[in-house]
Amino acid sequence: MAREIDQAHLLEYTGEFSFDHKLILEFIKTAKPDYDHTDPKTWPLITSAYLNKWLIKPYSGVLMLPPFIAYERSLVDLCVADREDGNVELVREDGVKTVRSRFHHHFPFIYNHNGHKRKFEYMHADHYTSWVFGVTGKVPATRTKGKDTPSASADPFDEILELIQDAQHAHKTDGATSLRAELESAHKDLDESKKRVVAAEAQQKLLDKELTHERRRAEGLVQSKKALKQDLQKAFRGEMEQHTITQKQLERVNRELADTNKLWREATNETIAAEARSKKLEKTLKDRDKDLQVSREQAATLQEQMVKIRNELKKGMEDGGQKRQADSNASSSQKKKVKIQQ
Repeated sequence: MAREIDQAHLLEYTGEFSFDHKLILEFIKTAKPDYDHTDPKTWPLITSAYLNKWLIKPYSGVLMLPPFIAYERSLVDLCVADREDGNVELVREDGVKTVRSRFHHHFPFIYNHNGHKRKFEYMHADHYTSWVFGVTGKVPATRTKGKDTPSASADPFDEILELIQDAQHAHKTDGATSLRAELESAHKDLDESKKRVVAAEAQQKLLDKELTHERRRAEGLVQSKKALKQDLQKAFRGEMEQHTITQKQLERVNRELADTNKLWREATNETIAAEARSKKLEKTLKDRDKDLQVSREQAATLQEQMVKIRNELKKGMEDGGQKRQADSNASSSQKKKVKIQQ
């Protein structure tokens, strides 16, 4: 199968960078007017050399790389090293909710739709079509052949649907049509509620792990930077006590102190960012807890409605049968009376 997109052929990005995904998308649009975040063919490629130069240090993987951009595999490996993949619920541009692998959504050149790492950084037509369809709900044009877009399969009707069909064929209830419509609506709502519950539980676990990871990283970062500053200050004091400071030595010491202060400022900024992310994750987790509770309550209510509909149908079928038996007995008695009179 021919390659639809090869990451190696994408244009390397050299513009402004930000971990804020909205801000960097604006930077990319300015530098690359044909950029479309829903089309990986238009994405720029960010290399480790570029990112490390922009950060003035190697990328550590603490901050999540923004989506809708192609990245060198080594950067993605650092980003996911202390994170776990999982299914997340997303809303396509056509308003339809869908569930897909988090790593595949963020890094389609590196991970496939099952969340497995690709051997090479390219996509065939079916991979490209599937990813774009999951974001937009539309099938993009391709220059190579691939598989068709995945189609959704409908669940079979259960015992309640069979009861409704029997009632319609035997004409045992006048409300069968309306009950069928009510059942279909309740069945659809129940399925959607179950999907929301599953997605919310998965997201809750992911947020719990991510929050714990961010807190530990922030604490470790503060401790390591404090230790570094103390060691440098101690070494400086020892040199001051043992040697006469010449002009050149003084300049060197000043440079070391400036570097230490720079490292301290960077550590402080990263700590602040990590704390802000932790607070945001805590708020998101609380909101997810509320959504999860609501979804569970909705699912329970819909399940009770389904049972109630089934009981009403069974009762309607039994009442209809008793009524026909009574009419049949009355008709037989009338015929006997007519025969006796004759």
